[in-house]
Amino acid sequence: MLKIRIRTLIPIRRDSKKNNYLKPGEYDAEVTEGGGLYIYGKFGEYEILPGQFEAIKAPRQLLEYWRHTFRLIDAQAKYCQEKTYVTACILQSVQGKHEVAKQRFGKLFAKEGLN
Repeated sequence: MLKIRIRTLIPIRRDSKKNNYLKPGEYDAEVTEGGGLYIYGKFGEYEILPGQFEAIKAPRQLLEYWRHTFRLIDAQAKYCQEKTYVTACILQSVQGKHEVAKQRFGKLFAKEGLN
């Protein structure tokens, strides 16, 4: 796992039925090879979702991968709504950029010996 530093923006609950949560603040987090983000607290593992945090210290390859992942999701949604030639071309371009970003992020894991 890749270690990064983040700031949570809202309280993060691990289980909706329990009252234990992470308070907003700065934490060391771990990123999986697939780009998932986790913090390990005294009550266990907390999965951090987009919009719940801001990155303080993270590798450029990870930030690029996340950025292109969100662009891909947006392009897929737009194509599903419109189904035009233009949106198909945009989706194809975004898919290519996402794949390159994914490969660069994968190389970071291989380089660091994190897999």
